[in-house]
Amino acid sequence: MKKTIIPLLLLFAAFSCTSNDSQQATTNILSQSDKDMTFTTDSFSIEKVGLGGDFSATVQMPTGGNPLLVNSVNEWISEQLGNSYDGDVNDMKQMLEFYAKLYTTAKDSTLIDTVWSDGKYAEEALDRGYVIEKLYETPKLVTFGVNTYLFYHGAAHPSTIYNAQTFRKSDGRRFGWEIIYEDNVYADDNSYIQLEAQLRAGIAKHFEVANEDDLGDLLTIEKSDFSYNFPRPQTVPYLTKEGLNFVYQQYEIAPYAMGLPSVTIPCEKLPLLRAFKNELE
Repeated sequence: MKKTIIPLLLLFAAFSCTSNDSQQATTNILSQSDKDMTFTTDSFSIEKVGLGGDFSATVQMPTGGNPLLVNSVNEWISEQLGNSYDGDVNDMKQMLEFYAKLYTTAKDSTLIDTVWSDGKYAEEALDRGYVIEKLYETPKLVTFGVNTYLFYHGAAHPSTIYNAQTFRKSDGRRFGWEIIYEDNVYADDNSYIQLEAQLRAGIAKHFEVANEDDLGDLLTIEKSDFSYNFPRPQTVPYLTKEGLNFVYQQYEIAPYAMGLPSVTIPCEKLPLLRAFKNELE
């Protein structure tokens, strides 16, 4: 572990007249703080084919740093993979092997031929693919994202799900919608109305349309919702270098062919984010 030499020399000079116990206590505190802020990751991958479907996963997981943070992120990773693993979440190899076996094992004895492969699969076979990676990091926060691919054999097309989570490094806390508003902020609050307007404008920009009428022709939500009650995404927003990101899933506000519309709002343009300012610095 690298340590900065000059500050340690200054601390030694400042405490040269104190007892050895005091010096040792100071050193221990500095070492622990340094350890907690050293956040490291490693990548693991697995691919397996079975009657229940194909399974693949590439996961960038925390391996060093504050144990509270490491455990929180790895628990979240297990949740994204299915939330049925009861083992050590910090043993990623074991976790991936568990889910690979779970999802590739046939749960229906009825087997059918498929045009997408040379073999047979269970009638309810479902292919799954996951890519989980670190998206953004500051001295106080880290964001991980997961891209999930699902394909039922015989379905018209695959499905893609994307969501991400921002964690506080000091204790592993997950941040949700409280990042931008508190429970006592209702729909008639000016800041909440402003957020809806920003989401509406962001989606219009995403689809490159100039006005609400044109946007209404693209979306599957009622036009009457545009002016006052534009829906927020079902998944929580997350922090990136560019700002707070909002992702709508397939079919959530637009047809399948429109993909996953997203909006990124710079943090300085979110008044309700001011209460979260200390966490961003």
